[in-house]
Amino acid sequence: RAIARDAYGADQLVKAIAYITMFYTLGPMTAPIAGGILVDHFGWRAAFAFSLIGGALLLTGAYFVLYETKPPENKDEAKIGLIAGYLDLFSHLRFNCFVMQTGFNTGGFMVTAAGASYLMKEHLQRPATEYGLWFLAFPFGFLAGNFVSSRLAKNAAIETMVFIGSLWGMATMIVLSTLLACGIITPAAIFLPGFALTFAQGISLPFGQAGAMAVNPKLAGTASGISAFTQNFLAALFAQLFGFFADGTVWPLIIVGSTSIFLSVVCGYLPWRQARALAAHKT
Repeated sequence: RAIARDAYGADQLVKAIAYITMFYTLGPMTAPIAGGILVDHFGWRAAFAFSLIGGALLLTGAYFVLYETKPPENKDEAKIGLIAGYLDLFSHLRFNCFVMQTGFNTGGFMVTAAGASYLMKEHLQRPATEYGLWFLAFPFGFLAGNFVSSRLAKNAAIETMVFIGSLWGMATMIVLSTLLACGIITPAAIFLPGFALTFAQGISLPFGQAGAMAVNPKLAGTASGISAFTQNFLAALFAQLFGFFADGTVWPLIIVGSTSIFLSVVCGYLPWRQARALAAHKT
């Protein structure tokens, strides 16, 4: 643990990312409830109108409140070109695995969230407001996982926590898939495993992002951008795959969600195995 931690010096970065993502959950915690109330009382168009007005207010506030925080660059400092930076980062197995792990893990969550919406509305015939209340299990799980990450940042290796989060997600998906395959389709059977799934995501994501950014500290900004893009791209890809294969049964959720989480386990295992091999070689 000490070798992996000291080699990449990302303790404070893990804690910072964990705190940031804890605040990030405030939107997902309130949006489903507000959206459910709007849909039930004013129709589905009201959610889009609310988003338009809210987005305009946020944009206006950002324009007047946010300012540039980046210090002036030293013109004499050597700069790495964009393409050269990409090539450098993608040449590292650790970087590729960390960014892909966060993407596949998020993909499993997105598939579960999409499947939960369908099962609650179409299969269980529950109102949108109730779905919004049950949906709170997802951000609360993520919040709890982030809190654990912030507490363990100084004492746990990045590779270990990413791998643990991946395994936890896989175990959760197995439980969820078993319940659904056996016909146990209730809000609790959907959202309690969902809480555990986002808890696993909350554990691994800060460590994975910190690990990707620490591969080359001079390219931390580029690494952060690639990580965010990959996370959202893979999440959208697997959500789209779920929608493409959706047939009114639980099997698209089980198959697509399990595939995404399994790939996150593979990506979480490789850096962990590499770190163990490096530690064994040094000893």
